[in-house]
Amino acid sequence: MPFLLPVIHHFNHNFCFFLHDLMVTIIKEGEANKHFWVKFTPNENEIELLQDLQGDDLYEWMQSNGYQIESNLLS
Repeated sequence: MPFLLPVIHHFNHNFCFFLHDLMVTIIKEGEANKHFWVKFTPNENEIELLQDLQGDDLYEWMQSNGYQIESNLLS
């Protein structure tokens, strides 16, 4: 769509697309290499409780049950 922009903005437009593509590459490689994974080992009693939790509920449960370090990695 740069043809709709004044010539003075073409460089800025292209640079924004470059940054976007770079961020997408970083995210895809991070996901593929599991850099964004958070692992913790709940005990047997906790496993049953955790099966139905996700999102904010999981985060709050982790904060309240001794997994503060791991839960902070999620935010």
